[in-house]
Amino acid sequence: CCGEHKEASPAAPLPSCPTSAAMARKRAGSKDEVVVDLAEQSKKVYGIALVGLGRSGQFHLTSIKAVPELAKLVWAVDTDEGKAKQVAGECLCKWSTTLDSPLKDPAVDIVIIASTTDTHFPFIMKSLGADKAVFTEKPISHEVHEVQQACDLAKGKNLPFVCGYQRRCDLNFRALKKQLDAGAVGKLKVVKSCSRDNPVPPMEYLRTSGGIFQDMLIHDFDMQDWLSGGQAPESILAVGHCYNPEVEKMGD
Repeated sequence: CCGEHKEASPAAPLPSCPTSAAMARKRAGSKDEVVVDLAEQSKKVYGIALVGLGRSGQFHLTSIKAVPELAKLVWAVDTDEGKAKQVAGECLCKWSTTLDSPLKDPAVDIVIIASTTDTHFPFIMKSLGADKAVFTEKPISHEVHEVQQACDLAKGKNLPFVCGYQRRCDLNFRALKKQLDAGAVGKLKVVKSCSRDNPVPPMEYLRTSGGIFQDMLIHDFDMQDWLSGGQAPESILAVGHCYNPEVEKMGD
């Protein structure tokens, strides 16, 4: 990020995003801070249906296992029956190759969608329609009107609906955000970002990913919007090159 030079003290490191072990801090008048363990405050253990057990699904599976006091895997869902059975056996939960049965199960509070990109929108709509909270990997859809439909449905039903832009929880980005908001560089004039998708994802995944701009650079777009406070750019320059012949054949 470049801007008009302005002297500023380095921002203090920010705490990590809340986890099951996160503490809620509050002040009561002039008294010292009272620390409350959120896990102790709410004994609710949320039932999870995880849809998609590939690369992204494995990350979410690890996270679910890390917070047994807050979440429990109730359904493992994947079109690959063998993979679904394997995860179900390891996690002692039910399995399915479709979302139909999990969405009828009252034990499911949250649906995590980590399936192929082209399935996100229909799975989101089905899950919200079944009154389940939804966390989905990006993108919600490749079509703007479908994104609006999903948001409208979640708002209409007053359901939690989260899209996974995890960089907003990254310590480095949060520290940068705090510095920018404090005026560390003055008025923003230029924002430059450079990304490379390494290591190479599976070819099967790339064929349905929507292309590197929608699949990976969408995180850069989100950061540019978030860090700038929602400022619209006056001009944009984008340069890219594909060094992998097999990926190049896909038009990516």
